Amino acid sequence: MLIRDRLLDERLQFGIKALQSEILQRNQAEQELHFQAHHEYHSRLPNRVFFQKMLDALLLGSNNAPLENTTLAVFHLHQFNEINNTLGHSRADEILVEMALRFSALCQRYTEILPLQYGRYDQSGRVALLDRTHFAIVLTGAQAYRLEKIIAQILTDSSQPFQYQGMQIETPISVGFAPVLSHDNVAGWMRRAHVALEFAEQEKQPWAGYSEQADRYSKKKLTLVADLRNAIASDQGLFLHYQPQFNCQDGEISGVEVLLRWNHPVYGALPADEIVALAEQTGLIQSLTHWVISHAFSQYQKVLAAGFQITLSINLSTLNLW
Repeated sequence: MLIRDRLLDERLQFGIKALQSEILQRNQAEQELHFQAHHEYHSRLPNRVFFQKMLDALLLGSNNAPLENTTLAVFHLHQFNEINNTLGHSRADEILVEMALRFSALCQRYTEILPLQYGRYDQSGRVALLDRTHFAIVLTGAQAYRLEKIIAQILTDSSQPFQYQGMQIETPISVGFAPVLSHDNVAGWMRRAHVALEFAEQEKQPWAGYSEQADRYSKKKLTLVADLRNAIASDQGLFLHYQPQFNCQDGEISGVEVLLRWNHPVYGALPADEIVALAEQTGLIQSLTHWVISHAFSQYQKVLAAGFQITLSINLSTLNLW
């Protein structure tokens, strides 16, 4: 009886240890899978999933109160696809790791860059790798001049060439950044940073902050595009002002300059620069120019018929010359 009880006890202990080992291995495997789902494989940096969850927690933690001087910055590595196509995937991955380590080390210098912390991961790292060519950081507590200084210094230092297997690798970088808004959400915040980045690259600038005027994807701009097309077609809402030009010798009016205005039913009177920029970005510039010229000359003929001998000046977009 004692022998049988001892054997049963040994089997029970063995079973418990085996179960504990299986649970431990399963937990370790689960943790590794969770880590892989939230980190880029080669660099081990937080990935887009991690970063978006961290931003969501940051916004929720603010309880809809404005986050003071908090800005999202997205950096784009140029020529990485060229490196990948030239040297192959494995070497490109090694270079990516090298660049990630250097970029992370640069960002560690600045206390204004938030450590990326989310859930079970409480780390001192400050950089996320959104994909193979985009890094992201969040800066807080930095006034505009300080923000620009930090970004400019990171760009200067991270764009320096480095040696790889006897080759000098250059990695030009551009950045777009966007401050958080009250009642913001992650998708909108990241979208604005990417729009700023796209604008910087289009204008061949090293960096750019988000501007609603330069955002060709904004809801306001989508509405204005449809409304401008309708205004041109229906001949409603658009009107012309004429700015007099004086002769310095006799003080008489020698001519007028045509100024375009748009009385929008929602946004009110819109100036010419905003109207023209919208038309240039959306392919409406030709029809808008035709509307301006036809109406200006129609009114100019009436002025001439009344006996006034003055000149008429109309500013044209450079896109009208193509």
